[in-house]
Amino acid sequence: MPSPSLKRTVLRGSVVVAVLAWMPSFQAHEHTACVEVNNISNNRLGIFELLGLTGELKRVEEVTTGGVGRNGGYISIPQIVSTPAVAGHACVFAANAATNDVTAFDVAIEKEVDTPCPCHNKAAGPPVSIGVGAIFGALGAGVAVTPDARTLYTLNPGSSDLSRFVIRRGCALQLVNERERTQAPPAPSDIQVKPDGRCVAVPSPVTDRVAMYRIGTGNELVRAGQFDVPGPGRATSVQFTRSVLADVLYVSKAASGQAVITRFDVDRECQLARPAVTAVTTGRMSSVAQLDPENLCLYAANHTVATLAVNHPPSTLSAFSVNPLTGSLAHVITVEDVAFYPAGMGFGKTYSGQRFLYYTSFTREIFRRPLAAGCLPGPVVRPGVPASENPTLPATGPLRTLTIVQ
Repeated sequence: MPSPSLKRTVLRGSVVVAVLAWMPSFQAHEHTACVEVNNISNNRLGIFELLGLTGELKRVEEVTTGGVGRNGGYISIPQIVSTPAVAGHACVFAANAATNDVTAFDVAIEKEVDTPCPCHNKAAGPPVSIGVGAIFGALGAGVAVTPDARTLYTLNPGSSDLSRFVIRRGCALQLVNERERTQAPPAPSDIQVKPDGRCVAVPSPVTDRVAMYRIGTGNELVRAGQFDVPGPGRATSVQFTRSVLADVLYVSKAASGQAVITRFDVDRECQLARPAVTAVTTGRMSSVAQLDPENLCLYAANHTVATLAVNHPPSTLSAFSVNPLTGSLAHVITVEDVAFYPAGMGFGKTYSGQRFLYYTSFTREIFRRPLAAGCLPGPVVRPGVPASENPTLPATGPLRTLTIVQ
């Protein structure tokens, strides 16, 4: 029986796919988090326990969103997001790109008297429209929440704008203004909120720039400017972190010959300065990057330029260490990977403290890698866990994203 001090240590773990942490009760379903995957094409969320002893994923249920999704063209765009758990519950928001709406769920982390399983999702109502004239479109749909869990933003690539919702009690959503939205750059590909709740970053591969927004006192968005991103390729995905000397934004760039990440300092007015380019010559295209804040490591998944006619060509995974003083990146290693078009990424932790990187694939699977000291990724665990029990999907499968809440 683990000691009380071990239980407290477990609670400090962190994850990212929708992973929802809980206070362990050491029953048969012992888990450290709930992992939720937006299957997009079949309009379902695949919901898993992250088992605390091994880091394995155990499917507990699937729920329909009530909307209609689509594969989308952007791998980096986050189509599901979650809030931190409070009193054993968290909110999960899933975008429905084909019907231009969002479905909200109230997640019970533990099994309760009136729930069939741990990590149970209860819809907070029917899907809510992103607004008159707002379009997610063929490139997918983006969602992000503020750190205070009071506001949801949607990124609408089809109409190149952003919608804002108030998050009500029980995770219900209320659109702030049905007809007025915040302008975004053309065909935006990602949206991330700064952890201190001051800024929002939105990249555009069309312009190769990042649009920055200040978050006002009512969580409204105020445009702070657009900034060129040096380095080969096109700006696709963004990640914030904080170093001793500066707040930092990393921008991943899609390029045919290099996986490129450009670093910026971010000031209190959400202005970007002092760009620095880190490039890894892999012959791949940058797909999506994810920061592990606990260990100050950044992992970038890179897919090949090969066509879908190629049977699961290898991808690569690049690991970087983050300088805690400046936020600068140092390349650690680039390894071959089995995931075809790796997409959503997140982090989980076992009771013993072993961390794992979890990521989804175009092949309808969730893969995981153990993480070692120095940001070194361990061998990929195969076969991957099927993300859906009901794969009523195109032959190529969907682009999936995931979120891990705690």
